[in-house]
Amino acid sequence: MDQPISPAQVLSIQSHVSYGHVGNAAAVFTLQRLGIEAWPINTVHFSNHTGYDGWRGTRATAQEVADLILGVSERGLLSRLDAVLSGYLGSAAIAEVVGDTVASARSANPQVSYCLDPVIGAAGRGLYAAPDTAAAIKHILVPAADIITPNQFELEFLTDHNTNTTGDLLAAADDLRGRGPRVVLITSVHTEDTPPGEVDVYCVTDEATWRVRTPKRAIAVGGTGDVAAALFLGHLLGGASAPESLTKSIESVFDLLTHTEAVGGDELLLVAAQHCITSATKRFVAKQVR
Repeated sequence: MDQPISPAQVLSIQSHVSYGHVGNAAAVFTLQRLGIEAWPINTVHFSNHTGYDGWRGTRATAQEVADLILGVSERGLLSRLDAVLSGYLGSAAIAEVVGDTVASARSANPQVSYCLDPVIGAAGRGLYAAPDTAAAIKHILVPAADIITPNQFELEFLTDHNTNTTGDLLAAADDLRGRGPRVVLITSVHTEDTPPGEVDVYCVTDEATWRVRTPKRAIAVGGTGDVAAALFLGHLLGGASAPESLTKSIESVFDLLTHTEAVGGDELLLVAAQHCITSATKRFVAKQVR
C-alpha cells in the first residue's frame, strides 16, 4: 500500500471573523484547499470585519496568543512546521510574540519559512493599524521575514519610498529585500505606468522581477489580500516557482472576485467558488520586467 503523502504544515497567526472571509477565516480554508495543513492562531475574534458600520467581539492579548503557541510547541509541532504565516496582529506586543515564534520555529527546524502579510493599511484608507503596531511590524518582523506580501500603500510605509513609477516601486521593493525578505509580492499596484482600468501585481526576487496585469474589478470586498498571501505561500510550498506562484494566485483571486461580483456578494465567495483556488481559469501571464 502506498504511504500517504505528508502535507506541508503552516502556523497561521491572523484575525478571525464569524461572518465573512478575512484573516484566518480566509487563509486557513485556502491553504487547506491546496492540501496544506493549517493551524490557526487567532489574534482577534470579531463578528465580522471592521469595514462594516459595526462589529462585536474581542481582541486577543499577547499573553493569550503566546499561550496558544506554547501549547502548539509543547506538542512538539514547531519542528514539523514548513512555514509561519502572519497577517493582522492587533498590537505591537503580538508582533513581538510572532517574532519570538519565528525564532523558536527556526531553532526547531532551520528550513521553516516565514511569510509576513503586513496588514497595516491601504490606499484610500490610510494606516489602520495602531502606529506602534505598524512600527513593530516594520522593525521586528520585516527583518525576520523570508517572504513579504505588502500592498502598494504598505510597501511605501515600510520603506519610506514613494512608488509613483515602476522604477520607484522596484527601488522600494529592493530596499525591502535588503532588510531581510528574499521574495516580495506587491499587490494592488497602480503607478503612472499602469493603464487606466487595470491593476498590477509584482513579484520581486534575487533572480528577476515579474508582473501580472489584470483588469480592475468594480467590486471591493475584504479578504482578497489574505487569500492572495495564502495562495502565494501555498503554491511556493507546493514546489511552484515564484512566477508560477504569482500567476496562479492572481488567477484564483480574479476568478473569486468574478464569481462574487456575479452574485452581488458583500463577502468573497470563497466556499461556493472554492474550485477557483485549485482550478482557476488560465488567463494571465507573468511578464518578466527586469
